[in-house]
Amino acid sequence: MKNFILILFITIGLTSCYYDSKEAITPQDLTNLCDTSTVTYSGIVSDIMTTSCSTSGCHIGSLPAAGIAYDNYVTVKAYVDNGHLMGTIKQSAGFSAMPKGAQKLSDCQIAHLDAWINAGALNN
Repeated sequence: MKNFILILFITIGLTSCYYDSKEAITPQDLTNLCDTSTVTYSGIVSDIMTTSCSTSGCHIGSLPAAGIAYDNYVTVKAYVDNGHLMGTIKQSAGFSAMPKGAQKLSDCQIAHLDAWINAGALNN
């Protein structure tokens, strides 16, 4: 009888444990979760720049880091046009990885910036 109860508990314990693989619980295509259809400078891009680049001691103010200020459309657009902005944010070879001392921007934030740039990087 004791063996039966032990086998019963082991069977219940083993059959009740279920582990999903990371792939099964994490969507492979995250583009459905990141809407890039209506990205504007004022609505999304400036927020990304403010929270990730134009923070205290970085790319803001009269003495921005490396002389690069990302606190307004004109300067952001200049670095978009020369490829510097996306090179640093995507941490491409030959560019200084940004943001310094912080985690890389999320795939969604990078997708938003790409979408805005591909739409002409308008001041909208």
